[in-house]
Amino acid sequence: QPHSWIDFKVKLTDEDKQENIVFEVKDLSEQINPTSLSVHLFTGAIPVDRYTENRADFSISSTYALFRNYINLLELSKDGLDTLYLSVKCAAEPVSFRILGEHVKAELENHKPVRGEVCP
Repeated sequence: QPHSWIDFKVKLTDEDKQENIVFEVKDLSEQINPTSLSVHLFTGAIPVDRYTENRADFSISSTYALFRNYINLLELSKDGLDTLYLSVKCAAEPVSFRILGEHVKAELENHKPVRGEVCP
């Protein structure tokens, strides 16, 4: 539906809290629209106003990416929180999309390649 939200609950495991996590949401439509989706990441609960600074609402590559580093995840755990909510909102046109969540190794070692991403 246009301008509708779809919410995904992510229950964090102990393994999740030891690595960085990146979520990639891929717009599967054939149109190129850099604002076709907006992706939001909430901690513990989804606020009524759905405001979060941890969001992606523009993509020239049709892939919207959000991350949480392991330090943030450990802090959440200390606060008794173990659930993230990934929310996707379609713009004026309905959009099919795919979500990939993956761990990115947090501990780096000299001379050992690691696949991952650098996010500002």
